[in-house]
Amino acid sequence: MADIIERICKKMGADFKAVTVPVESRPGADARYLLDYAKSTRELGWKPTVTLDQGLQEVIDWVEDKWEVIQKEPHIYIHKP
Repeated sequence: MADIIERICKKMGADFKAVTVPVESRPGADARYLLDYAKSTRELGWKPTVTLDQGLQEVIDWVEDKWEVIQKEPHIYIHKP
């Protein structure tokens, strides 16, 4: 996950070490996440239409465009099943 955050920081011109705080893993947290779309390609014929970096940039652009609206939203997480 840190590598994704580092990519985002680089795209936004932020210093990764200055804007992040390393913390201990949560009890019960997965040690690692591995995402692979090979099965989706093999079984469904799906393939990505944008690269990870393009997708990250699209999200950054969207957030920057909507930032005023986003700031007005509550800053608490409410889980909705």
